[in-house]
Amino acid sequence: MAAYEFGAVVLPSIDNDAAIRLVQKGIRENPRDWRLYHQLGYIYWQSGRYAEASDAYAAGARLAGAPAWMGAMAAQMNVHGGSRQLAREMYRRMYDESADEQVRTLAARRLAQIDSLDERERIGGVLAEFKSRASRCPASWREVSTALRAAGLKLDTAGSPLDPAGFPYALDAAACAAKLDERSPIPKK
Repeated sequence: MAAYEFGAVVLPSIDNDAAIRLVQKGIRENPRDWRLYHQLGYIYWQSGRYAEASDAYAAGARLAGAPAWMGAMAAQMNVHGGSRQLAREMYRRMYDESADEQVRTLAARRLAQIDSLDERERIGGVLAEFKSRASRCPASWREVSTALRAAGLKLDTAGSPLDPAGFPYALDAAACAAKLDERSPIPKK
């Protein structure tokens, strides 16, 4: 089972169709294991094939012992397939359900990435507000540190907002946007 789970998470970045075939083989060999349907749904979701992801989750939800969230995930795929909130739910389930430490590590990194995207969206709002008032981007984070704090962001002692891994975001003055520090372990893509 661990080989199918690991393959479902790693193989899609190399060969999506091979990942699908691998998990489908796992389902044929273990037809009562709802986790494989979860993995198949994940692969379809990752590739934007939301209807097929929904079908995989619905099939898994019908199995004895499948958790109730499998049926809910089938419905969510049809409604919110590409949403960040659904991505968060997918990776949280993957983290909670996996026994494979590499899969859990990948899921934790993706959860941090999603949190970072949410934070950068809030930072972007603060920067846009400053720019509309001052007709320029702030020269440093200190100029907007009060607004960043009010937006619920964690700041370091220099007033820079911190990403989920604890690294300060860089202020891209040309784009008037926050970007991840080069040293941050949070995935850039």
